[in-house]
Amino acid sequence: MGCISSTTSTIARPDGNGSDFNKRYELLNEIGKGQFASVHKILHRDPPVKHFAAKVMKKGVTVADGVVHMPLSKEALSREVDILRVLGGKKNVITLCGVYESSSKIFIVTELCAGGDLFTYLSSQRSGAISYGDLSWIGYQLLSAVNFCHSHHIMHRDIKPENIMFKHQMDQSPLKLIDFGCGCFMNKKQAGERARPKDSNENEIEFATVFAGTPFYVAPEVFGGCYSYSADVWSIGVIMAVIMAGYPATEVQDAFDLMQELQGRDLRNFPAMPANLPEPYFDFLDRLLNVNANKRESTAVMMNHEFMTRAHDFGTGADENTLLQAHGADGKSPPTSKSADATEVIHEVLHDQLNQSIGRHATYMNFLHFQTKASVLIAACLSQQQLLKLLVVLEASTTGELGIVKLWEVREALNSIGEADLLEDFGQEGRTYNRYAFEVGKLKSLVTNYDDVPTKKTRRDRNSTVVTGLRGAGNSDQFLNLGADGGGQALKKKKKQMHDIGGSVHGTRAFG
Repeated sequence: MGCISSTTSTIARPDGNGSDFNKRYELLNEIGKGQFASVHKILHRDPPVKHFAAKVMKKGVTVADGVVHMPLSKEALSREVDILRVLGGKKNVITLCGVYESSSKIFIVTELCAGGDLFTYLSSQRSGAISYGDLSWIGYQLLSAVNFCHSHHIMHRDIKPENIMFKHQMDQSPLKLIDFGCGCFMNKKQAGERARPKDSNENEIEFATVFAGTPFYVAPEVFGGCYSYSADVWSIGVIMAVIMAGYPATEVQDAFDLMQELQGRDLRNFPAMPANLPEPYFDFLDRLLNVNANKRESTAVMMNHEFMTRAHDFGTGADENTLLQAHGADGKSPPTSKSADATEVIHEVLHDQLNQSIGRHATYMNFLHFQTKASVLIAACLSQQQLLKLLVVLEASTTGELGIVKLWEVREALNSIGEADLLEDFGQEGRTYNRYAFEVGKLKSLVTNYDDVPTKKTRRDRNSTVVTGLRGAGNSDQFLNLGADGGGQALKKKKKQMHDIGGSVHGTRAFG
């Protein structure tokens, strides 16, 4: 086994250096890429010949989409490996197979998930449809993975469709939770973020204060800077809604507001959500998406929810018939003689809805790439003074709590500073996304004098963009007294540049 200099070593007990990695594995095609890492399919050279995945993380300055990013800290580089070692690839968590470190890179070798991420897998099913059993099975496996993490005092903090993979494309494939780049240990023994206060029943509560995750999927209390394990539960709820409805790229603020309504919320009104799904599904979502973090159910409790009872009869015809006999075609009333074709009705609804949600999600993923390209183009073509003026106009246009505007509003803002044609180079691609939500933070990250940009206040004084320096002033008392809004009002916006301490392969950041 090779070795690396102790002065450059980041990972404790690596399996070898860069040369050892290249001797043992052949680097094949790239299957994922973010700001701080890329993921490749790799081939084990020696018998038994087998494919794995390798996450390649650069230890120095990185450049992604024309933007220079400062090096990740030693803690950020080693944290994911430490977490994967503790979890040991059990209970639907990705299996770590080896770690190699050179002077400039870290290679994290894991099992290969050939079934793709959540939406890739669902779109590849031979039946072309999703059943109630499918939904239940996916939810159960995801809860199982997160419950196992929590039992080891670990939070994932970036649960989203791209971080849910499947071993293969066949029916009933095992689900794997991946990418712990934003994960953290919550207790002192394992170098957790904060000490553990006690609640009124003298039970210890572990909590975190660092903003981490992807804005649409993070829980309300994360914006307040003091949160615990239930934040992961919220993210599962968002995913279970998006599976059926698709990412609401043109109505993202409406969807965000709906999920965080304090009274009278009906998740049947989630954009593109079919209202005639069975009642247990919506009750399941309501419990996962309880805005009050203190009242949100745990993963262990939710694994026993009525919606989970079909998990082990994954997608069978008997499961579908049993469901309809119990709930009827509208998911609420018993079937009548007129609902003889109820099975076909639900099956068709689920089939059509899944196809639509996958299409919306795929388009949104393409838009994210377009958004980055557009941001870099704008920053490259404008002076810093022009960019500051543009941001002042855009800040005045933001209407919600996600720090977003529509792409057409970006065009109008460019027109107001005399640069109306700047985005025309993208042609039809740009026009396709005219009504999509554009993150103002993408541009803020490219501004030298960000402090000169006035920030618009919102109802709960939140901002989800990654460059505003979300740093909670939270403490244990704040967490124990969150109240109905999940701690959102506790957030004090701080305009200071933050040091990046973590990141996932998809470019999500955690700030400290």
